[in-house]
Amino acid sequence: MSYQRRISEVDVLKTYKAAYRLHVPWKNVIGEECHNFIENYSIANQSNETLVMSAIIPMIASLCGPRTKVRSGQNSFASPLNMYVMSVCAPGGGKSSAFDGVVMSAVDMYNIETGNNLMMENYTNAGVHKNQIKNGGYGFICSDEGERILKSIQTKEKNGESERALLCKMWGGKGDFSSLSAGCRGFERTSMSLCVFIQPEHIINHTQNLMGGDGFLDRFIILSSKPKLYKTDIRKQQSDELNLRKVKDFDSMMKNIFLDHRGLDVVYSLSEEAEVEYNRYEDSYVEDIMSKYNSDSEDEKENNLASTQGVMSGISCSKDTGIILRLAAIIHILKMNLLKVLNDGNDEMSKLVTMECIEGARVMQNVMSQQKNVYFQVSNSLNCNAEERLPKIKTFQYRLIRCVFAKPNPSILLRNVQRGLKGSRKENILMEWKKLQDMGLGEMKECEGRMVFHKVHPMMLNVVNEEFLMKHEIQKSKYEELFGNVRSMESFAVNACKSNHPQKIEIAKFFD
Repeated sequence: MSYQRRISEVDVLKTYKAAYRLHVPWKNVIGEECHNFIENYSIANQSNETLVMSAIIPMIASLCGPRTKVRSGQNSFASPLNMYVMSVCAPGGGKSSAFDGVVMSAVDMYNIETGNNLMMENYTNAGVHKNQIKNGGYGFICSDEGERILKSIQTKEKNGESERALLCKMWGGKGDFSSLSAGCRGFERTSMSLCVFIQPEHIINHTQNLMGGDGFLDRFIILSSKPKLYKTDIRKQQSDELNLRKVKDFDSMMKNIFLDHRGLDVVYSLSEEAEVEYNRYEDSYVEDIMSKYNSDSEDEKENNLASTQGVMSGISCSKDTGIILRLAAIIHILKMNLLKVLNDGNDEMSKLVTMECIEGARVMQNVMSQQKNVYFQVSNSLNCNAEERLPKIKTFQYRLIRCVFAKPNPSILLRNVQRGLKGSRKENILMEWKKLQDMGLGEMKECEGRMVFHKVHPMMLNVVNEEFLMKHEIQKSKYEELFGNVRSMESFAVNACKSNHPQKIEIAKFFD
């Protein structure tokens, strides 16, 4: 049943801040040169790079067409590029600028090239069929006020229409095709992608209603961004800089992408190095699934994996592996084509997705899954009838840091962190451990095939690290007490600590 919840403005802001503070490091994802241009364009047009990227990603997926795929391995299933994106930003943050500058300009280009309309906002299932048949499988659903689309989906579902099922099907690149006695009807494949720009309050209010066993929300990536508004002098400076460039917008890039893929069967594949990394990620998911169902303990089964049953882990579901593969291909296409127009290049576009693109997609997925979990956590905590204040928002990062530093022992096993975080994915935990290691809060090491995080000795904490722990409600005095408490350490952790801890000499006294 659909219902409208009420949430205070204070709690909306608190939730929104918790989400956008988990920001995507775009420079690392798309490279410095591409990021510099997108940042320059965003500031000049009073928007921000996350909103612009939220529009670019699904638009590239759509313009590549229904015959473009990305493959991992020679004999594996080739995935379409279709992407569903929710871009969350407060009012006045630049959503309309990104919509007009990226989406509408690409839609106009498509109309000029084909004479057809690429985009839909208000539509019926019959309208989708007609649009897809006319466009040969090209399609794009978008709105700069995305609440209307989400409301429409809920209303039609309540009225017994199957729009939600159709959207789930199209995400996989499949059309809605029927063989009838009077002939065939429908479309066989599609590059339909979706982008909704939405305000924080609306995504919170609609999230619970859109959940369900069909995995509808699992198909979406969520990108939250902080409004970045610039004064006139800064925007003028960026506009002047943009005007000095050969390329001032994304029009030529989008046109090249469309024309280079139009009417062709294009298959992107992973480089050898990227293949190894992607296989490692897939294997990690398989290991988590098997450990859940191979366990004899019911508690272990509950703790091993929380993917589709909960919203607190660092990953949502098995579809995330496919999303990473699609994102890697889209990042590759974006970088190759944007660099080509920026540098006036003529090189043939490579169909080999690099290791950097897989890593960039992986970083994006890690941040986006955590942002999604913030909204899911809040939505699940709301009462359906009364306005109520929310409990403290516990982000994945917050819970992980508490699990590591607010527990006894100088070292902690990855397996124990997974248990403490209700089965969060190994890869997400290792990425957060790497951040803590870079901050000087410890060191992660592999010992006999098992990952261990050795916490920094309290005497080596600097002021910045002490303040960081304080933000996560961990007092230095309490950390010192817990660090030296080794009574609950299992034998493997003790041996790993004694042999590999960076301060093993200083901590030897704890084991006497």
